[in-house]
Amino acid sequence: MRVKLPLHFAALVSACYLASCGASSEPHSGSGLPLRPGAENPGTQLARLLPAPAELDQLAGSGRSVSADNIQDGSAFFSAHPGVEVQGTQLRLEGGAGYEWAVYSFDPGVSALLQVEVSQAVSAGSAYLAVPDYEAGRWVLTGPHSGSVGSNLAYPGARNGAGVTYCAVIAPAGAINTIQTVNFITDAGGGTFPITVDAQDGTGWDPHAAIVQGRPAIAYADYGTSEGADGDLTYVIADDAQGSSWGEPLVVDSNGDTGHSPSMLIVDGNPAIAYHKFDEEILMYVRAADATGSSWGSPVIVDQSNSVGGYPHMELVAGRPAIIHLMWPLGDNPELMYVRADDSTGAAWPAGESLATFAVTEEVSDTWSMEVVNGNPAVAFSDSSSGPLFFRRASNAEGGAWNDAVQVSTGTIQWNDLHVDAGGNPCISFYDAFTGVLKYARASDANGSAWGSAVVVDDRSNTGWFSDLVLFNGLPVIGYYSLLNGNLGFAMADDANGSAWSDLRTLDEAGNTGGIPTLLPLGDGSTLGVAYFDVDNQDLRWIGDIS
Repeated sequence: MRVKLPLHFAALVSACYLASCGASSEPHSGSGLPLRPGAENPGTQLARLLPAPAELDQLAGSGRSVSADNIQDGSAFFSAHPGVEVQGTQLRLEGGAGYEWAVYSFDPGVSALLQVEVSQAVSAGSAYLAVPDYEAGRWVLTGPHSGSVGSNLAYPGARNGAGVTYCAVIAPAGAINTIQTVNFITDAGGGTFPITVDAQDGTGWDPHAAIVQGRPAIAYADYGTSEGADGDLTYVIADDAQGSSWGEPLVVDSNGDTGHSPSMLIVDGNPAIAYHKFDEEILMYVRAADATGSSWGSPVIVDQSNSVGGYPHMELVAGRPAIIHLMWPLGDNPELMYVRADDSTGAAWPAGESLATFAVTEEVSDTWSMEVVNGNPAVAFSDSSSGPLFFRRASNAEGGAWNDAVQVSTGTIQWNDLHVDAGGNPCISFYDAFTGVLKYARASDANGSAWGSAVVVDDRSNTGWFSDLVLFNGLPVIGYYSLLNGNLGFAMADDANGSAWSDLRTLDEAGNTGGIPTLLPLGDGSTLGVAYFDVDNQDLRWIGDIS
């Protein structure tokens, strides 16, 4: 089999360059952290437009009021360029032929700083965000940004000796942006902001999340910092229901090059993971020894027949774990395989069966997904050489026999995710590589025997990679990656049928990030979380409290 994260790794690496997000890791002089590579570098001139952090401290010492409000209106700035325009509670910055800026202050008291979020509308050009680094005596600059943005404040040097911090927004030449609110987030109060769950370089690949004992947990591959290093299957669980903080990552399987493309769910009360062991080209399964995943049993070989286990997807089928995966013997056409365990815990597995044969001669992506549809297992898949999207449902609850495949959509379809909507009908999110947009299709009946026309969810070019579909308050919701700009995208349907989509958001735009997202309803179902891979920093990230 010729798959070692073939499309996940290659796609994200190429995306890093195509989205102009992958170049130097060296900081630009005077700007602290590197700007998004590929963007115009304003260099030291832009950073020097701002008062130095020490100058702001002098203003505060001379009587200028420092805010204790974590959420501040755009008009409530600490200091600003004389050309800014207050518009009610908002502040308009217009760079014109020069620049304009505004600085906001915050005293968090005894609370720990986590993040700052700036809600802004950028109507022309791009804006830049800066936060202080008192240890280095300079500003840390990020950008350019085309909309609302957040920045980490959980680092040494973010606060001065009195415990105060600042953030600044800059509109350079040609830019126009209106600052609506500035939200300083602490451990005493939050917002929707990214958290780095595992910061070790080379970790966080292919994250898959599940609720474990009421808390989000993530299975992922850790490749370490060495080029060509073997992967480890890794597991981490949050300390609370929203994922505000996380425990220490636990290596579940480090035997050789393993842990690729994990798929996790609760099996007989304990978390369990299906994954690909690349060096032996076999399909693996492991189940925790307890309900929280603090210890794990021995890994089980599910299938070692002939180059198997690529991109597994696991679901519970009639009370037992079942897995679809890729089999690709050298010189033969790849096949989509289905296998269901002999018991409820996945201790033993029979031989699998083929559901589809792909007519391809080069690498294929994980263009398949599985869900239980009206009581029977079903799969969505596409042949990445010719492209159409197909749906196939078993004729019994165990998946022992299968109906013929039904074509859902034409095109060149990649990265689909199959789900069942609030009305009980199967639905699929997918990326149409022919048109370069994110789409959504819904069946006309509960068995998926007929499908309506697919609708466009996000029509921006090269947007919709790695789509992940869930239900939230009865509405379809999709997390996805944008090759256009490397951002983490989020879309919520206007209705339960997914016939229109107007709620489109960017959850993380801090460089080339948002890779391979996995959405998860949290707690009582009133919020969502998303785990994803930060391509630039090669680490695992999480955003909770999405509503």
